[in-house]
Amino acid sequence: MMGQTSSANGNLARYIFIALTAFNGLIALGIGMWMLVDTPGALKAFNITYVPEMAVIGRGSGGLLVLMAALSFISIVWLLRGKIEGILVPAAYAIYLITVSLMDFSSTGSINILMVDGSRGFLAVIAAVFAYRAMKK
Repeated sequence: MMGQTSSANGNLARYIFIALTAFNGLIALGIGMWMLVDTPGALKAFNITYVPEMAVIGRGSGGLLVLMAALSFISIVWLLRGKIEGILVPAAYAIYLITVSLMDFSSTGSINILMVDGSRGFLAVIAAVFAYRAMKK
């Protein structure tokens, strides 16, 4: 009976991590596509003043976010197939979210990014640890 509970908890941890990975991937896809299609509008939404020289940075950032989304979705497929390797990319992306949100907070004092992206990253890292432990057994 104890083995069934442990297995159920392991599956729960994996599925929570998959859900967070899907959520983070969808956000990356949405913002990435927005940056590719309407860089000035996307930057304005984040209170960043757009100048034409920023177009290449906007397209590059948008492309990288779309790539991150694609890698997240590939990771989900791996996780659904029971491959522990599927944890690596979403966990790295989560650490990136935490790092960038802390850097933004330390340079601007704005807590908005820290609360949104930092929280998403923190939850994903915690879920990654639990999913890794469950899948490693």
